[in-house]
Amino acid sequence: MGRELFGRESETARLDLLVASVLDHGEALLLRAGAGLGKSALLHYAADRAQERGLRVLRATGAESETDLAFAGLHQLLRPVMDRLDTLVEAQRTALAQALGLSTERSGTDRFLISVAALNLLSEAAPVLVVVDDAQWLDPSSADVLRFVARRLADEQIGLLIAERSGHPDTFGVGELPELTVPPLSDAASAQLLAAAVTVPMPASVRDRLLGEAAGNPLALTELHLSLSGAELSGAVPLSDRPFWSTRLTTLFIHGVQQLPPPSRALLLLAAAGEALRLDELLRAGRALDATAADLEAVEAAGLASVHDGALVFRHPLIRSAVYQSARFVERQRAHQALGDILAEDPDRSVLHRAAAAAGKDEPTAAALVAVAERAQARGGPAEAAAALARAAALSPDKQAAAARQAQAAEMARLSGRLSWARNLAEDVSADPTDKQVQGQLAYTLAAIHNESGELVAAARTLLHSAPDTVDPPMAALMLSRAAFFAWNAADRPLLAEVCGRLREVEVSPWLNAAAVLDGRQAPPDQAPPEELPVWLRLLVTYSAWIQGVRGWTASTATQMVAELRSSGSAGELLVGLEVLAESEAELGRVESARLAADEGLRLAQDLGGELHASIFRSIVALQAARAGDRARAEEMARSAFAWAAARRIGSVAARATWALGLLELSGGDAKGAYHHLSRLISPTDVAAHPSIAARALADLAEAAVRADATGELSADLLASGTALSLRARALVTPGQDAYGLALEAAEQAGAPFETARTRLAFGEWLRQERRGKEARPQLRGALDAFEALGAAGWVERARNALRSVGESAPVPRSSLATLLTPQELQVATLAARGLSNKEIGAQLFLSPRTVGYHLYRLFPKLGIASRAELRDLDLLG
Repeated sequence: MGRELFGRESETARLDLLVASVLDHGEALLLRAGAGLGKSALLHYAADRAQERGLRVLRATGAESETDLAFAGLHQLLRPVMDRLDTLVEAQRTALAQALGLSTERSGTDRFLISVAALNLLSEAAPVLVVVDDAQWLDPSSADVLRFVARRLADEQIGLLIAERSGHPDTFGVGELPELTVPPLSDAASAQLLAAAVTVPMPASVRDRLLGEAAGNPLALTELHLSLSGAELSGAVPLSDRPFWSTRLTTLFIHGVQQLPPPSRALLLLAAAGEALRLDELLRAGRALDATAADLEAVEAAGLASVHDGALVFRHPLIRSAVYQSARFVERQRAHQALGDILAEDPDRSVLHRAAAAAGKDEPTAAALVAVAERAQARGGPAEAAAALARAAALSPDKQAAAARQAQAAEMARLSGRLSWARNLAEDVSADPTDKQVQGQLAYTLAAIHNESGELVAAARTLLHSAPDTVDPPMAALMLSRAAFFAWNAADRPLLAEVCGRLREVEVSPWLNAAAVLDGRQAPPDQAPPEELPVWLRLLVTYSAWIQGVRGWTASTATQMVAELRSSGSAGELLVGLEVLAESEAELGRVESARLAADEGLRLAQDLGGELHASIFRSIVALQAARAGDRARAEEMARSAFAWAAARRIGSVAARATWALGLLELSGGDAKGAYHHLSRLISPTDVAAHPSIAARALADLAEAAVRADATGELSADLLASGTALSLRARALVTPGQDAYGLALEAAEQAGAPFETARTRLAFGEWLRQERRGKEARPQLRGALDAFEALGAAGWVERARNALRSVGESAPVPRSSLATLLTPQELQVATLAARGLSNKEIGAQLFLSPRTVGYHLYRLFPKLGIASRAELRDLDLLG
């Protein structure tokens, strides 16, 4: 153990546990430490222990000069295992190669797909320990990938150890990863380290002064004595009052730099300005500053830096900071210019150095930065694209060009998930009011920021007010379509009516303004959109039609689009497809496939970091759990979704969550509790009031009202639509043979098995109340059989009790095989039963082949089988 590790027994023990766990399961750990506390030494310790255990160690170090280079850190990390790139499926291989600059293709790349590819490449290299130092200086795109990997380690042989310096913005967020905070050394350990560092005799007064001023910082303990003269160190001369150790060390380092000859100082400055320089690059740049390799001798003799692994490495990051900050502006400018010149074969790095050297407006450099941003965007690095565009805007002499570039920067920042930064950039744009394109871009970006922050009304109004100003009708239609969905989700009926009215006035393709049906004043399309339309437009049309009650082609179209989006790896659009699929499958009675889509949507939303989509899927999962009678899961999901949505007045989520709670009470026989929840859906001032969702919950509301003796609060208009749901609602309110007959016929014609079973149950219960038990039996038996087939446990028990009450036995059936598996196990099993390989399954579910194999290993015993071939004989989805 090196001297820096004195007193680090608890930290090294935690690292030993991390390393030991990798062969069994993956784990991530974030190590936080202040400057000089020894985080790098702890990382070296962990790497040594990993190699002793036979693990491969992959390393990366964040570099301040590379924070604006997309995937620079990921490239450094994965470079040793790129020989395994061909093991990935084509879409992932292409995405990762493009992100790392290994492909000349320049089409846009999905960041989620890059993250999946990186995880799978690490899985191929496993068992492996990934060690990342100075994570506070990672480029944002690499940090995003590592966040994704950290969430997917449970079934992998991958350890992830990340070190971040305290005092910087949190790259990974507080609480996002398990953390180990490195404290100052104890008094005893400090004394040990100081004794090891200072080998000459030292009186107690000097020792105590050094210990007190170092305050347990290992760097201070090993460096502070170097600032003392021999007389001071021996106690012959009293120590004078000096500033805090970090200031004194910086002064010490600056003093050491200033003692060097000018050419040696120039090499140090070049190394500080371009941290990731290879030695040959450093020396090439040095020629422009009259420095040669011989001038490195003085640098190494001074102990400030040394040549190691083909690069000049600073002894400590504080030395790098001291070198750069102590240089005059003109010296830094010359250094960056020299680096920009010698890195011409690497255009992105070259342009960033030229931009750092710029002292005023500079259009050629600004234009070059725009090209850097375009390359970063094509590689899937929107945060780096935003940084390049923002710098380009600052260097642009033309005000209109500056505004356009900053507006683009704001959109890139939004796409990267940095909403606060995006909002600041957008609100700071000084755009000409007559520049419609820039104004439209700003409106679109600000609306998206509002939406992703849960401010849906503000998002809709921003687009509504800006759309008429655009000179491009298709763009106006797109803006208004999105505004319509925002208003619909917010349950703001007047705003929705205004947006849809404007949308109907735009003269474009009827497919583009399909969202105009959301206010109910226009019939939804009666056929699926053509496949040649962009997938986002087909999703928009399908979602609009489904919301307005189309239950025929919407489910099959959603299924088809989800399959397409899985193949392409378009995770953001896949979320919307899964939302439509989950709800449509549920209402068609395909309980297990609906459960799979909803659970996958929730996992994907959490991976992408979108709280709005996560809340939407929580409310969908809650509703499905309530139908299935899973009280614990329904309540957990519904209350979580409602709390987030109510605080932001997102009516669709609040309404769906409230419906789930009401349905849960209804299936359990608590009519008053059910009515308490369900009546909120039609209370105009309630946050859970939502016309479209209230229409879907109408029959449940009517049943709760009847059982709670509150039918007087149901208006005639509410029951007058003529749908299967309204017919069941009318039959519940004014029961009769004919009323139930009409409702049952409508449900069967609609092809909705869950609705049909609910109608049979209500019909049978009414017949029982009328003392017509013989006639009630076939209805109740039909309802019970359907509920059992659908896996609706809560309703099964109610139907079984009703059937027993009319004198017919109802034995408990064998549980469905699907109920034995977790949602992800069921997805894996279903795809494996179709003959897909582990790699193909992983590609569709964004999992590594190893994780797929792990799920199969766990599910075989649950199903009582021993091979994949036996899966094909099981009816997993009923």
